[in-house]
Amino acid sequence: MTRGAAAEFRRRYPHVRVNTTEPIAEVDRIVMARGMAHEMSLLTRQIGRLLSPNMAGTLADAMGMESDRPGLSDDPLVAAAQLWLSERASRGLHIGALAAHLAVSPQTLIRRFRATLGMTPSNYLRLVRMRSAQSQLRDTNRPVSQIATLIGYNDLKSFQQAFRQHAGMSASHYRAFVRNRTDMASSPYDSADGSRPTALDIMPID
Repeated sequence: MTRGAAAEFRRRYPHVRVNTTEPIAEVDRIVMARGMAHEMSLLTRQIGRLLSPNMAGTLADAMGMESDRPGLSDDPLVAAAQLWLSERASRGLHIGALAAHLAVSPQTLIRRFRATLGMTPSNYLRLVRMRSAQSQLRDTNRPVSQIATLIGYNDLKSFQQAFRQHAGMSASHYRAFVRNRTDMASSPYDSADGSRPTALDIMPID
């Protein structure tokens, strides 16, 4: 709960633990958001668990939200690898080259990545590329084939397969989805009955 309400709550319920630091708190099977501002974050988190993390990320992107994606690791080695991969994401990269750059074995690098980020370096590189593709699909009119090349895919089919696996829909449908949502948000009461459209109303059916 908010800090302003915590003192009174503790006075009335002294045996109940209060969390005033996390926007979303979870105890056993109960998940709570700290106010309406965090309810959509709670929703996307539950979608990620029950349906697909990639779908949750897609919805968060479309709504202009930050989803639960990894930032820089607390492990200096992994953080250095993340920066190296991000700077070179559009090139053809090999785990051996990254490991040699960091003066460790590929096995050590993979183990440290999994321990801190829950993914391999290859998974992280694909995530960086897909996030770049999503940004370009939202903010530019570049053809899908050009975006695929710019983020490091020489084969359009491979990009399309990777993007569908990441976002839960094709690149062209993702572009239509986020742009339709923007249009709806700018004039939300254009429907015949004056009701506000929801994300499900404008989600493209693949």
